[in-house]
Parts: sequence; structure tokens; C-alpha cells
Amino acid sequence: MSMILPTIQDRSQTTSDLLHLVAYLAPDAITKMLFRNLLNEKKIFDDKILEQKLRATKVRKHLSIACMLVGGVVSCMISATSRQRISICAVMTAATASSIYFFNQGPNSGYQQANTTPRRNMSISAFEYEESDNAWDVLKSFSLLSVKEGKGSIHRLLQQAMRIQPREESLYYITICVRSMLSIWKFQAENTETWRSSLLLLEHVKSVVGHANEYDFHPDQTLEIARLSREAGILSSMVSFFVCLCSSWGYRVCLFSLVVLIYHLCRH
Repeated sequence: MSMILPTIQDRSQTTSDLLHLVAYLAPDAITKMLFRNLLNEKKIFDDKILEQKLRATKVRKHLSIACMLVGGVVSCMISATSRQRISICAVMTAATASSIYFFNQGPNSGYQQANTTPRRNMSISAFEYEESDNAWDVLKSFSLLSVKEGKGSIHRLLQQAMRIQPREESLYYITICVRSMLSIWKFQAENTETWRSSLLLLEHVKSVVGHANEYDFHPDQTLEIARLSREAGILSSMVSFFVCLCSSWGYRVCLFSLVVLIYHLCRH
């Protein structure tokens, strides 16, 4: 493994990134659609981080100019009274503290402060299609992804190994996974048309939410993660309830009981 991973990274950075991302998903039922969505969300998130860094750079530049102006004012007012000197020192202290704050804004704080709410109905470009197909083939060629009937599986030990990394990098990848799940999770208990697609994603959502609980997110995204967790719990309860009844009751009774369960869940 220690030899394969550097080879993959040299061959395709995108493949390496996807391998880190799927480490937070469920080990089975991995599809090319998931690959494409993860790449799409990664691109959007990277653009947001870059935009935030450029904005912070401009702010730092303006603060530096402000500090220089304050210094000039101080040098010109050496002969001022003691009360005026105290006021000038207070201004300088505030400007210096602000400069230090913006200079110390690292990548980790950028992940937490960036707007992490994904855009809905975001079209996937030809780049994501090509890169995801290439990553799919590369992982298959190294036997890191087992594919059967269009669905891939990755070994749990490999996922665990890929999650052993600095916390800052882990936060980066889990944030992208959360964004991805938020963008494709459409479950509504009262709308049966959303059940099938949600069932296909259920285990992935549960896995991502479970890992996300180990990190501190922006308050807005914490609420979104809580919503994901609640809705995944409702769907899991529906499935368990239906399977349990079907094993001992007739189909019609199971269907009626499921409708009653959905009604009560939607009321709370």
C-alpha cells in the first residue's frame, strides 16, 4: 500500500483525492455518479476557499496601509499631550490586533468560515465526467476498487488507512463529502418518489454523518448535518419497520402500517 498510493498520486492527483473522499463513504454501492458529484463539489469548494483567501489578502493589504498611516500620525504628533497620546496608542493597538488576526487566518479556519452550503441542481461538466471515469479505471487497475454490475466496493481497511492523516486534511475531505451528500440527498417522507434514490444513498449518508460528528463545522452546516442525520434516521426506521412487519404479517397490512408510520413521522 505504501508503494501504490504514491504511484497513484503521481499518475493522477484527482484519483488520489477521490480515494481520500470515498474513505468517508460506505464501503459498498459506490458509483461513478458519486465520483462525479464529489469532484464537482470539490471544485466548487476549492473555488470558495480561493476566493476567501484573495479577499483576506486584500484586507491585509488595506490594514497594512492603515498601520503605516497610523505610524505616520504618531511620529507627527510626538509633541502631543498625554491624553492625545493615549488615544493614538489605542488606535494603533486596534489596527495591529486586526492585522495579526487576518495574517493568522489559516486553511482550517477557512474551511469553517467558507459558505459550505452546496448549490442545488449544479450541472456536472465534461471535466468531471472524464476525470471520474479515469479515476474509476485507475482504482480498478490497482485492485483498490472491486466493481460488479456497475457498483464499486472498497475494503474497509483501505478506508481506515486513508483516513489516517492530519486533522486539517481530514476536515477538508469530510467537508466535501458533507457538501456532496447535501446536494444529492432528496428524501421526503411524504413523497414516495424520493424513496428509491434516497435508499441508494442511505448508507453513504449515515457514514458521512457519523464521521462529520467528530469535527467542528460552521453553525449553518451543523444544522444541515443534523437535518441529514434526522432524515436518514427516519428512512432507516421506515425500512426496518417494513421489513419486520413483512416477515410476520401480510403485504397489505405492512403497507397500511407503513403509511401510518409515515403520517406520524411527518407530524413530528
